[in-house]
Amino acid sequence: MEWAKNKREAKSEAEFESLVKPGKVTVLPNCIFRRAKPLVVGVEILAGRLKPKVSLMRAEDSSDLGEVDQIQDQGKAIGEAKTGMQVAISMDKPIAGRHIFERDLLYVKVPEADAKKLLTSHMDDLTSEEQELLKEFIAFMRKKTLFWAGI
Repeated sequence: MEWAKNKREAKSEAEFESLVKPGKVTVLPNCIFRRAKPLVVGVEILAGRLKPKVSLMRAEDSSDLGEVDQIQDQGKAIGEAKTGMQVAISMDKPIAGRHIFERDLLYVKVPEADAKKLLTSHMDDLTSEEQELLKEFIAFMRKKTLFWAGI
């Protein structure tokens, strides 16, 4: 019995790790270091977390900006940035001044399937701040798609 429980917990943990968690960042003023190919900007993590290979979208018009290639903290690549950190991110797709601007509010684009799984099975694994952010993101997405991540 104990073995099955541990296996189930390990599977749940692995599933949680594979899910895209919510995150909210702002582009710092005077921190656009490279305008394109790749774009390099300084951002502050306002809530949640940011990892490489997640997509970002603008809060203003929900336009998709593509995925984060790399996150650097003081010149060193890191695997995750958390609330309060100021880091540099590089992205291939967007161009500063056309798709992304200083002080832009950006959300991590949580796929709908991941949002549903987080809501149904992993709400307790998220911090209270991340739970609030997930609810905020779902409300934001429902402005466009009524039953987005509906259960």
